[in-house]
Amino acid sequence: MNRLTREQAEIVAAIDTEIAKRRWTDPLLYRYRPHRMQRLMHESKSQLSVLFSANRIGKSLAGLAEIIWRGKGVHPYKKVKKPPVHMWMVIPSFQFFDETFVQGLWRDWAPRDDSVIIKRGHIGASLVIQFDTGSTCTIMSQEMDLRKFMGAAIDFVWFDEKVDAQKFEESMVRIISCKGEAWYTATLVEGIGWEYEDLYLPGISGEDPDIVAYTAALCTRDPMAELEIGRPLLPPDHPMGNRQSILQMARRIPDPYMRDVRIFGEIKGRTGLILPYNGHIHLIPRFSIPDHWPIAAGVDPAFNGFAVTFQAINERNQAIVWEELFSRRESASTRASAIRQKVYRLHRPLDEVVTAYVDTANPQEVIELNERFDELGVPMVATSLELGKKAVKPGIERVQYLMQPDDELEYPHEMGLHPPIYGAPRLLIFDDLQSTWVDNRGRSWRNMSRHTWEMQRWQWKDPKPGQLEKDEPDDYQADGAHMLDAVRYLSMARMGYVEQKQEDDPDRYTGVMGRIIRQLGVGR
Repeated sequence: MNRLTREQAEIVAAIDTEIAKRRWTDPLLYRYRPHRMQRLMHESKSQLSVLFSANRIGKSLAGLAEIIWRGKGVHPYKKVKKPPVHMWMVIPSFQFFDETFVQGLWRDWAPRDDSVIIKRGHIGASLVIQFDTGSTCTIMSQEMDLRKFMGAAIDFVWFDEKVDAQKFEESMVRIISCKGEAWYTATLVEGIGWEYEDLYLPGISGEDPDIVAYTAALCTRDPMAELEIGRPLLPPDHPMGNRQSILQMARRIPDPYMRDVRIFGEIKGRTGLILPYNGHIHLIPRFSIPDHWPIAAGVDPAFNGFAVTFQAINERNQAIVWEELFSRRESASTRASAIRQKVYRLHRPLDEVVTAYVDTANPQEVIELNERFDELGVPMVATSLELGKKAVKPGIERVQYLMQPDDELEYPHEMGLHPPIYGAPRLLIFDDLQSTWVDNRGRSWRNMSRHTWEMQRWQWKDPKPGQLEKDEPDDYQADGAHMLDAVRYLSMARMGYVEQKQEDDPDRYTGVMGRIIRQLGVGR
């Protein structure tokens, strides 16, 4: 093969440099190659285009591309309104925008010049993507008051993940006068609600000509394969375009329901028990808890179902439930005294303080517990974290993960097993725990573990005839599931989940979000 002359090599090098420069300057124009499902959304001419899909399909990347193309007036797949246009991006929260867009998609895919920047809108408003064409895209948080979704006229709105029905309707009203369009993209990890009959069925059946709906999976389902992971459906150059990557992701999802949603993009509800409890796997004989193991407690402070789970964490990050407390209609002093007896059972140094994470939004309950602890000399301090209602589903997933057996994880050495036994979960329960109570049906239960009793009864709500279920835990079947609420709360406290409860306002971000916003040139 003839070698290039010096002049030819310089030309090739110049071309490579120019290509690299263009890919860096405008990634969406020179690097983004939509796969089939992304292209279907981009090409859609329906007033509302809906995509319910698995995780990692590329919904958010497609949505960002759609926003930027429309804002610049350079849509490569269909004719769109000439700029300036005004758009909304409706997201779960500004924290979501920070984590999903600012730190990821925006950094990797937004134009590198000043043609598109993030700025601050009017005082009290959310962020705005500003285009040099005069177009704007206002970032709307679902945590904003409904009134902020009223009044404006917009050309395009993109709902990224589930949205409240009222805010969806208000937003859709905004596009009527402009004859605009909308996208709704989501992975339905929290179950499907109003969207099923209002969006999915009319869109998938063609019943409503203004709506088109798609579903998308990462791969086909193979009943004979591990975790039923079959042939990848995305292009080979996609991060999830190979079976090994999908399988690796599936192994991290212990709940079969969640795998159906996150991997196969299915729209379905659940029935059956929530937690994979098995006495042969999760119950272990009591042993002496080593002094260097950190201990903590999770508390459900309900007056009619006060529950405490006491856990110790070993070197392999396994949580050992070494004690429990359950009481009904007893005073705070009586409960604090019972907690003291449980803590002293460990014979820990008197100066060691145990943190009790209390699942409450009422600070008075935390204050009262701490007062009783102080009066009785209980070496504990109660605290409450702002986990909020949005932490319930992630909390359930966290406990499911902890209860999933791991082939590479051995049972605690303190059990004295020789040789070691592998296949242990990350949540283990001493087999001698005992509580006594009368349940919500008037039945008496004596000298039983409240942990395991609830695990064997906590299930998903059954569907109503002819309807898709709401995908909610049925606490009633587990007598309120107070102990498992304490387990869930402690599990989430350990992993540091925090929900921003107040109305979202970019001004309140002083940490990472504030720094990133300032770096992006946000101003009033």
